[in-house]
Amino acid sequence: MLPECQPAVLEYKAATDIASALIVMQTGGPDPDKQGRLAYQNAKAESRVVPTIIFHGNEDLVVNVKNGHQVLSQWAQMNDYADDGFDNDSINEHVYKKIHGQVLNGYRYTRSIYSNTKGNAIMEKWIVEGMGMTGREVARKVHIQILRDQTLQKKWCALFGPFEPLIN
Repeated sequence: MLPECQPAVLEYKAATDIASALIVMQTGGPDPDKQGRLAYQNAKAESRVVPTIIFHGNEDLVVNVKNGHQVLSQWAQMNDYADDGFDNDSINEHVYKKIHGQVLNGYRYTRSIYSNTKGNAIMEKWIVEGMGMTGREVARKVHIQILRDQTLQKKWCALFGPFEPLIN
């Protein structure tokens, strides 16, 4: 079964052990199209388009921001296959809409929205300027918010399917 709500800092099977993970975190992983195809092939019987959101700080000293871009590209490829079984860019990594913003008295960010050919938003990537390691911080805050709010849980399930809270 495909995991829901799981933070990932690297592409699917980008590393096979701790040593290779540390290298990939600094330099980036393998070809995202190849990894997306591998992920699709692995999940084929259960494959479906998976709404995806990536958060990454552009000053993350642990995981190079290149990995955030590659993870989005990998999901675009997997979702493209899951959409109709073909590599035909029915879902791709071309930005549909880009929003620049700033939290009041806080960080600036760039939010990129990616859609399918019908114009439905499928993926988002948020690059937070001046922030370090963000994925776990933001994912935990989002999960806590959803856990506390039944209405939000219902909306999540209607849009994305079952909500499975993070264990760690």
